[in-house]
Amino acid sequence: MTKSTYLDLITETVRRNGLDPALLIAMVPAESNLNANAESRSGTTGLMQLLPALAEQNAGATAIIAHEGMPPFPETEQFVERVLALYQTYKIQ
Repeated sequence: MTKSTYLDLITETVRRNGLDPALLIAMVPAESNLNANAESRSGTTGLMQLLPALAEQNAGATAIIAHEGMPPFPETEQFVERVLALYQTYKIQ
C-alpha cells in the first residue's frame, strides 16, 4: 500500500467511527512514518506502533510478566475482548 492509500484508509475509518481524523493521521506518521513494517526497540510494531500482545498494550509489560500472561484486570479483559470483536467486524468488511 502507498502512503496515500494508508491516509485514505485512516481518514475513512476514523470518520466512520466518529473520531477526529486529524489526530489519528498525526499519530501514524509520528509513530511509524507510515511504515507498516516499522519496529521499535521496545517491541512495538506497525503503523500505530502497537505492542504484540493486546493485554500488554493495556496493562503493561510488568503486569504481563507478574501474572505470566494476561492479568485478571477487568479493564484489560474488556479491552482485549473489544479489540478482538472490532477486529472481526473490520476483517469482514
